Amino acid sequence: MIPDLPVELWLYILSLLPRAQLPKLLGVNRVCSARAMDEIYREVLFTDDGGAMLKTFRQLQYPAISSRVQHVYIQPRFFPEMAAKPRFLKLMKRRMLHFRRKQTQMLFFNPRDDVLFIAQCALVNCTEATELTIALHDFILPASFGYLLETVWTSLGPNLHRLTLNATLAKFPLILKDSLLSTLPNLTDLCIILSISKFPPTHKQHTLAIRALSCLLNALTVTLQSLTLYSYELEEIVMLFQALRYFPHLQKLAIHVAEGQDSFVPQTLTQFLARHENTVKHFALLEPFETAPWNKVDLMEL
Repeated sequence: MIPDLPVELWLYILSLLPRAQLPKLLGVNRVCSARAMDEIYREVLFTDDGGAMLKTFRQLQYPAISSRVQHVYIQPRFFPEMAAKPRFLKLMKRRMLHFRRKQTQMLFFNPRDDVLFIAQCALVNCTEATELTIALHDFILPASFGYLLETVWTSLGPNLHRLTLNATLAKFPLILKDSLLSTLPNLTDLCIILSISKFPPTHKQHTLAIRALSCLLNALTVTLQSLTLYSYELEEIVMLFQALRYFPHLQKLAIHVAEGQDSFVPQTLTQFLARHENTVKHFALLEPFETAPWNKVDLMEL
């Protein structure tokens, strides 16, 4: 039994320890246990549909646990990968029609047993989270995943301060619905990663993606302070900046472009910077880099 010490002294001792060691202090005393619980449940990583993930979701039903979550990371890897075979895609498209809300009877599984439904019921409780990361690449997304995202935006959106979106162009219109634009009143830090897809986007997909991103950014004109952009192709950055408005509180701007710096059209960027010369304090146009967080690199490992 460790003799009790003043709370202030315990907090000072805990501040000296590496965060990775904090979970080991669970059960030492009340202060240590509280900090251990804070660290254990600080992040929720929704990446699979295994038993451990379902156990976490069940635990999030308790306010004492869900209130500790600060970062929600969504990158489901259990969806079927996109394939170039038309017959397979046609079959999956036909199947996803059965997931329309309140219309047809579920023919493939009961939504109560679906991990997405369980995740939806759990994440709705994480209203204290201040950071959200969504990573979607070349997977086929069921309609029920869209319902999950709607719940996440509605429940977590009002308290979010940092948002990271890592997706292929085709996925951004699915993530960024018009209804979410009013759910992010406190967002100050935005990171957008335009990942590479095995399937080149069509002109329509490209246009819709840039439109969805510009609508999101322009909805954050009052609050946005930091903007980071990753893109493999220069054209996407140029088109995006052409649609942006004035951000009165923008202080930091970082652009990572893997190709095309030599042919960069300066007018788009210089005009944007000229409008923000009194606000932007940190600007970086970075050279090609080896650790670019494209879809071939797990964002969690960066």
